[in-house]
Amino acid sequence: MTKEEQKLNKMFHSLSLKYNMPVKDIKELVNSPYEFTEAKLKTIDINKINSKEDEENVETNFIYKYIGKLHTNFKLINRRRKQSEAFKQINKTKWENKKTSQKNN
Repeated sequence: MTKEEQKLNKMFHSLSLKYNMPVKDIKELVNSPYEFTEAKLKTIDINKINSKEDEENVETNFIYKYIGKLHTNFKLINRRRKQSEAFKQINKTKWENKKTSQKNN
């Protein structure tokens, strides 16, 4: 168990004592906003967002009390799409190079 996990377990334990709740319930409360965000983000198909107007119809802003705001926008989606395409091209090129080098041997 890492030091961070030990710290979290101590925090969960102290909160469970303070609020007279099981540690399992405390963990669920702490993790629920992030699980909700994860579930929402998994439903978004970034390939269908091709303009600023498309982005406005998709829920992409999440506010966490005391932490801040998680958001995305069309500029970030486009950058992610370009990165994804670049990685696909790099992998395709590596694969083709590997196949040709195997044929030559």
